[in-house]
Amino acid sequence: MLKAKVKEELKNKLATKQDLEMLEYRLRAEIEQVRGELKAEIERARGELKAEIQRVKNDLLKWLIVLFIGQATFIVGLVFTLIKALKG
Repeated sequence: MLKAKVKEELKNKLATKQDLEMLEYRLRAEIEQVRGELKAEIERARGELKAEIQRVKNDLLKWLIVLFIGQATFIVGLVFTLIKALKG
């Protein structure tokens, strides 16, 4: 009698094949959900990174133009100064 009771209790605590299949199904569903969330997060980060790269690129271009104009002005001034010095 006691043996049958213990056997029944142990049997109730063991996972069945159906329990394992259900757990596997839930885990696969959760993995797919996390995979989708990760893909969305990666795409969002990629978009932010592209925007930041474009902003830095625009800033660099702006500074290059400013430096080019400054350098060109300096060279023109130097040439005029040299011409004036050589004439006089």
